[in-house]
Amino acid sequence: MRYYNTIDTLPIFNYGKISELEDLRYLIIQPDYFELPEITEKETAELFNAWEHINDEIINYVGISEDYKSILRIKKAIALMKVELITTGDKSLETLIELKQLELKNSYPQKKNELDESIIYIESVLKIPIDVMTCSVKKYFSYIKFISKKTNG
Repeated sequence: MRYYNTIDTLPIFNYGKISELEDLRYLIIQPDYFELPEITEKETAELFNAWEHINDEIINYVGISEDYKSILRIKKAIALMKVELITTGDKSLETLIELKQLELKNSYPQKKNELDESIIYIESVLKIPIDVMTCSVKKYFSYIKFISKKTNG
């Protein structure tokens, strides 16, 4: 199984889907994402480690606010419980996962179109088209950093 494990290659489309749906199968390199493959417990653990590495890279590249740290802690707890659910089959974890997801939703409401809106903003300011299927996460954050420096002096 080939998968993305760095912000240098992970397309912003896949990053957005993982953030929105919490489905790590979007890390798997495929020709399209209409149908996601089934994965084993071992593959799930591999993808989880890759996702953690990607989040660490983002933090190191862009920095992080306290709110974002809290969001990441909750998302990490959810992901760990999902891995445990898959590996053990313990159905009681489903309730704990739902509670954590509710905590995340209530504490940090996320706009569904936030990524789309930021891409539109980048395109309008820089006057360039952005292909979400090929633009890497690193390049996306580079655009944001550039615009931020440009507007803040």
